[in-house]
Amino acid sequence: MFPFQEQKNRPALIEAAASGHYEIVIVLLRNNLNINERCENGETALMVASAGGYFDVVNALLSHGANINEHNVIGHTPLMKAACGGHVKGAKVLLERGADINTRSNEYNESALSVASYKGHIDLVRFLLQAGADHLNFAFSAASTGGQVEVA
Repeated sequence: MFPFQEQKNRPALIEAAASGHYEIVIVLLRNNLNINERCENGETALMVASAGGYFDVVNALLSHGANINEHNVIGHTPLMKAACGGHVKGAKVLLERGADINTRSNEYNESALSVASYKGHIDLVRFLLQAGADHLNFAFSAASTGGQVEVA
């Protein structure tokens, strides 16, 4: 996965979203920038805002038509990015707005549940299970690989 800090020449909307600059995101959206534009690793503004836990930005992007189930080059979606950061509130917002809870990545066949399990985000694991996430065996495996005893 490409770290945000190592990205070069990212579009303005993605930069603003990655930093959580809500007011700048709104200005850019009013100027009709491509809301689903990607940077070199395939990430969109919605993905980076979800990863950073910037839910006011997430809501603004979704309200302006951002693709909620878009995948980056390794297959991560905005929901997986929120799961990586342990953002329960973000996962809830994304699921309420139509995110696919059981989408799998193409790199390691990950889901939001397995990512949260691997990272040890127990509250998010509980939330995703209650919301209908499946692939429980893979989640147990991810928790085991990550050494997350409490999650397992």
